[in-house]
Amino acid sequence: MFIFMYDGTILDADAGLSGTFCDHEFTGTNLEASPVNDPLASGLWTILAGNATISEPTNSGTPISGLELGANIFQWTVSNGVCGTTSDTLSILLEDCLTLVIPDAFSPNGDGTNDVYVIRNLEYYDVRSLQVFNRWGSKVLDKSPYNNDWDGTSQFGGAFGELLPESTYYYILDIGGDKEPYTGYIYLRR
Repeated sequence: MFIFMYDGTILDADAGLSGTFCDHEFTGTNLEASPVNDPLASGLWTILAGNATISEPTNSGTPISGLELGANIFQWTVSNGVCGTTSDTLSILLEDCLTLVIPDAFSPNGDGTNDVYVIRNLEYYDVRSLQVFNRWGSKVLDKSPYNNDWDGTSQFGGAFGELLPESTYYYILDIGGDKEPYTGYIYLRR
């Protein structure tokens, strides 16, 4: 006959901290859960969403690899015999930070929404210049580096600092390197 004594003071499962990372900077990581320090209790990592390879699923500090863009959700489960089972989750969100999202409109009207022209993910590029022209070909903005801060005012000539009228404007966005400049139209709505 065997008698098993379980430690009822083992802490609940703690999967650690969730995080958000850029996919081009992410080189892999370890999952770091609270360790199980009782020989009769055990821990297990499982994948709830996303994709990954868990090197050692029963190791609280196991390396992982092969994550995909989006949410990768992991669960750490601690089983402690008759004392019960507890679980905790963590999420590793991988974002595509190199794809530029260039809006075709903005509304600098002071309402707190879209009041500046923001190109998503631009901050990940060292070289970034933006030129904007009105429908007559006159330059209204020429900024390098561009820091997502154009508020729809003219930056040239006698109208410097004045609000530009509601209209369609042509832009040239240069991120340097061997990339061709991005070009297109921005609708400025008041």
